[in-house]
Amino acid sequence: AEALRENLTRRKEEEARAAEEARRKKEEADRIRAAEEAERKAQVQKKMKRAAAIAGVVIVLAVGLCLFIVKALPMIRYNSADAAFESGDYEKAYTTFTALGDYQDSKAKSKEAYYQYGLSCIETKEYSTARQIFTELGDYEQSREKQKEAAYLCAGELLEDQQYQEAVNAFKKMKDYKDSVEKKHEAMYGYVKDHQDRKDEVTYTYLRELKKISYQDAKKIYKKLYAWKAKLILNNSEKDAATAKKTISKYDKIYCHVVLEGGEPDAKTKLKYQAVYPNGSTTSGTWDKTWKEGTDGQCVFWYDIPEYGKTGDFRVTVYDTKSGEQIGTGTVALTN
Repeated sequence: AEALRENLTRRKEEEARAAEEARRKKEEADRIRAAEEAERKAQVQKKMKRAAAIAGVVIVLAVGLCLFIVKALPMIRYNSADAAFESGDYEKAYTTFTALGDYQDSKAKSKEAYYQYGLSCIETKEYSTARQIFTELGDYEQSREKQKEAAYLCAGELLEDQQYQEAVNAFKKMKDYKDSVEKKHEAMYGYVKDHQDRKDEVTYTYLRELKKISYQDAKKIYKKLYAWKAKLILNNSEKDAATAKKTISKYDKIYCHVVLEGGEPDAKTKLKYQAVYPNGSTTSGTWDKTWKEGTDGQCVFWYDIPEYGKTGDFRVTVYDTKSGEQIGTGTVALTN
């Protein structure tokens, strides 16, 4: 019985020690967990403070940037535009002042810079750009007058480059500005000299105007291009209008085939003819029809008594009835 009590007592002591050890381990684990949690919270708070500090710096920088953009940057750009204007870089000054909008007197300075840019374009012979600038400026300063000057110089450049038709159109728009009328006629004449083609409508239009004012040799060129010309073929065939004979027997009939060429566009006229025989006698006649370019016709001649007809040259001449001018002639030798 004593041994049993000792065993029970020992077992209780062992259980108590085990319970104490378990309690102690639990307390140690709880202490470690509490320490870790405290460290974690401390780290979180530290990160939050750092983020708050960074956010504060960002806000300060953003505010500073906004102030810079709103206040300092326009001033810097304004001063840059002023410097460009003073140095003669009017294009840059105009662009910068225009971008500044309503800042200070940027609008007024933008116009002035644009005006000065236009003047500089005239100096550098950029006449087309200058004309556009002064056109856009409207009534600003002397823009209207400068626009005319630039347009005049631009037209003159076209004339120098032998772009005659473009120059004519440009000087026409100038009306009576300076010597624009004279320059227009000069350009017209230049075109005509390069395009002496009676089928060219522009040449015809220009020559008509130049002829009216007796410009240089315009009348001579006009007459050369638009004169009536009669092509004559002499032979002894009524139907063959293409083969010219050098000789025809005085016993044959002499056929004169005529084709009218030249003249003004769509012009019409009347024709007459005269024939001269080898002995000097003449005969003449007219055609009843109206002729135009491409019209053809014929007239026929013969000796009434060929045995007594003289041999030698037989000549036919065609005249424009309206002007009386000779427009064609043909000759054939009459033989036995």
